[in-house]
Order: sequence, then C-alpha cells, then structure tokens
Amino acid sequence: MPILNRQFFWLPYRYLLISSKDAVTLGVMLGQAAFIGWLCATMWQRIQGEGLTLILVMSVIWLGLIGSCREIVKERNIFERERLRGIRNDAYLLSKFIVLAFWSLIQVLLLLTMIELKFSLPGAFVIQAFSLWLISLSGIALGLLISASAHRQDIAVIAVPLILIPQLLFSSKILPADAHTGFIERVKLFMPTYWGERMFNHSLAVPLQLSESLIPFIAISCLILFFLIFTFTLLAFIKRRIR
Repeated sequence: MPILNRQFFWLPYRYLLISSKDAVTLGVMLGQAAFIGWLCATMWQRIQGEGLTLILVMSVIWLGLIGSCREIVKERNIFERERLRGIRNDAYLLSKFIVLAFWSLIQVLLLLTMIELKFSLPGAFVIQAFSLWLISLSGIALGLLISASAHRQDIAVIAVPLILIPQLLFSSKILPADAHTGFIERVKLFMPTYWGERMFNHSLAVPLQLSESLIPFIAISCLILFFLIFTFTLLAFIKRRIR
C-alpha cells in the first residue's frame, strides 16, 4: 500500500516536471488556446451569430484531444519497462490525466480571458470555465484512448479529425432543422459536443437559474458518463494489450 500511494503521488509529479520543462510544447499548447480565444473574440465582435458556442465547445474538445492523443503511444516502450518494475496501469493513467487536466484548465482560462478582454459573455465566468473544462476532460479521456489504441504517433494524430468531424456534423448549429430525423436525434445523444453545447448555452443565461432546469445537471451527468466510459475502456484496453 505505501508503494501504491507513492506511485499515485510521484508519477503525476514527475510528469508535471517533464511537461513543464518542455518549453516549446508547453508554449504551443497554451499559445493555441490563447490564439483561438483571440480569434473568436475578434470575429464575434464583428459578426452577430449563435455559432460562438459551438466554436468554443469544439475548440476545447480539440485542445483535449490533440493534447493527449500522443501521450501513451510515444511512451509505450518506457511504460512497458516501468510496468515490469511494478508501475500500475491505473497510477500511470491517472498521472497522465491529472497533469493534462491541469494544463487543460489553464487553456480554458486563457481562451475565455482572451474573449473577455474584447467583450463580456453573459453569465458567470466561473460557470462557463467549469463547463468548458468538463467538456475538455471528455476530450482528454478520448484522446488517451486513441493514444493507447494507436501503434504510432502519426496514426494517433490522424485519428483526431475522424473523431472530431462527426461531433461537428451532428451539431444542431450545422444541421438544418428539417434534417433532425429520429435517427439523427438518437445519434446526437452520444456526442459529447451535444451535451457540452447545451450545458454551455445554459451557463450564458442571465440570471442563472439552475433550480428551474434539469438541462445542466443532465448535461454534466452525460459528460461525466462519457468520461467514465472512455476511461474504463482505456484501462481495459491497456490491460488486455500488455498481456
């Protein structure tokens, strides 16, 4: 048990140190969040429309996916050697998720701050940041699953658009109203962007009245469910693959 406790503390700490020292990767990771926020603020300051919500939701899922899709496959040989020395699968994955979630929170704050510097979104900043962060966490879990499934880093990166594009195509902002058939309505329920968009839209309400609507609670529950499904699938996949 003491060894297990040390792993759950030491592995995230080690990964945080390694990622912090990689100035180029860290700069690109945080810089793209700030750039997306600045771009959104610049465009939507001039164009009136409802697409900003979709762009923000898609952006944080993209940031989560692209930031995590190579993290396991690039360390596959290292992980297999460390596993022979007693490193647990769950401790290793938890270290990845904790650190990526930390950087994701900073990305979300940067993105929203760049928008707030141009104009203020209606609603509470904290609720909006939490909503986008929760959406990004689903992207991180899905990205780690992609990383564990891929044999090479380039394959993992190529898979990201294949995951992201269906999220966009089944969005209510993209599909015309007459295209929302029963089949499409059912498929949309399995898209993290659908629930993320609904939750973020609710965070823009003024005044925010959580007690009068179940939408945010349903959306949060669905996003957490997506995260748990992706995570347990990832654990099962790694356990099966390294046998």
